[in-house]
Amino acid sequence: MPMDHDAWLSPYNPQLKHFRPVLPTREEAIAYTTQRDTARFLENDPNNFMIKVTDDETEEVVGYAVWEVNDPQGKEGKKGDLMSLVVHPSHRHRGAGRLLIRWGIAKADELGIETVISSLASAKAAYEKCGLGAIEIIPPNPELKRRLGDLEKQGRGRSGRSCWRMI
Repeated sequence: MPMDHDAWLSPYNPQLKHFRPVLPTREEAIAYTTQRDTARFLENDPNNFMIKVTDDETEEVVGYAVWEVNDPQGKEGKKGDLMSLVVHPSHRHRGAGRLLIRWGIAKADELGIETVISSLASAKAAYEKCGLGAIEIIPPNPELKRRLGDLEKQGRGRSGRSCWRMI
């Protein structure tokens, strides 16, 4: 999906290369994610939820989220986990991301389970506005320490946050 590719170029998560292969062209990257996401959708797994937000005027997809109910067999620790959330840069800070977060929280509440999210600090405010609280800082990959130190000095650190919302 072009929106997905373009949104990741100006990412909430700049460590994209750790989650997707680096492909030489925009078209190849879009084809890869389209194939991957279509296969996931066709699995029809009742524990995975793919939610989209569209622009009312253009009907274009401007954001989406993938929520997963992990530990679906009912074992202790079952929770709603936000696996991915992407909003196109031109639609950020307009409520699309919070809408997707709140949908997942409402689904977790409906199922009587907790909500967990791992995120970069840049999205912390959006999660807090939705009632999630940071419970720990997740340190970045130690191999990236020198480069991350430079980013920290520039105010662009990349440590993650683990957020939780109890039922």
